[in-house]
Amino acid sequence: MSDLCIQRNQQLHHLRTQIQLTLCEKDQLDPAAHRMTEALLRKRDAPCGVLFCVFGPRNVRLTAVWDFASERVLFYDSAGQRFRAWSVETTAGKQRPRK
Repeated sequence: MSDLCIQRNQQLHHLRTQIQLTLCEKDQLDPAAHRMTEALLRKRDAPCGVLFCVFGPRNVRLTAVWDFASERVLFYDSAGQRFRAWSVETTAGKQRPRK
């Protein structure tokens, strides 16, 4: 595996971790106790984003959507209200949140 692939995987892992921590922080959930799922979003059979979801107690579901076109991650609480947005730099292999 090339150094660039390894670097991109590390950056993607860091972004996932930051998204999970941000979602869990919203409702004071322990990230180790609440798993996060992800699903690729498609538009006309082309990838357009990723849906991240953390499931908490009492049917609490916190979500984030990484929109590839706008290079943003939008965070939503369990009531569906947006509580945060990040710009994500994805050019030249960089994937890190900019708050």
